[in-house]
Amino acid sequence: MQADFSKESDSRQPERLALRLPLFTACFIVVLLLCACQSAERAVSETVWGYGVEPGNFYAVNSIDAAHRNLAVLPVSGVADPKVAALLQEAFRDRLLLTNRFRVLPAGEAALADADVFLRIEVTSYSAYPPLNIGARLYIATMDGGDVLWSIDQFLNAGDPAVARSARRYGQSQHRRDYPVQSGEAILLSPRQFARFFADFVFSTLPPLSYTPERS
Repeated sequence: MQADFSKESDSRQPERLALRLPLFTACFIVVLLLCACQSAERAVSETVWGYGVEPGNFYAVNSIDAAHRNLAVLPVSGVADPKVAALLQEAFRDRLLLTNRFRVLPAGEAALADADVFLRIEVTSYSAYPPLNIGARLYIATMDGGDVLWSIDQFLNAGDPAVARSARRYGQSQHRRDYPVQSGEAILLSPRQFARFFADFVFSTLPPLSYTPERS
């Protein structure tokens, strides 16, 4: 009589599966731990240590009232290259909108008729090659009397370690929100991202509102 080895093999399948399950579970746990360690190491390696840079040489009134709500952004001056001027104009306009300090009017001469105040931007220094740098004088003044509500004269050079640290922290905060796979290092090589950093940096000194604006 021949032994029925197929039945014996089938009967041992549950035992073999039971022996393999703990091994699979252990391997899965090891993979999870390795991934967690790599994520932690990456977070530590991307942490920007050290002091940054603070805005300086600016003036601001105590607050902005409702009579100065509508703002016109004048074309950027001091830049010969129209592409650079357009890049900076976009950066300043977009970042100013995010401050919620003013109702930024559409570009064009027609906006001046409806504006209460205007923003003038004069670029004093610019380099699109590493180390990136931007220098600019900005001020916001009233349309009627030319009273200055806010002004700043700022220069930021990515070659300055303190500026680079501030820019990288800014880049990390932006990328983690919009592009999680990127790090803050890209901002030191991107003229567009560095321009946004510069705009947010100077606009951080804007005075607060003296009223609660109506939601449009």
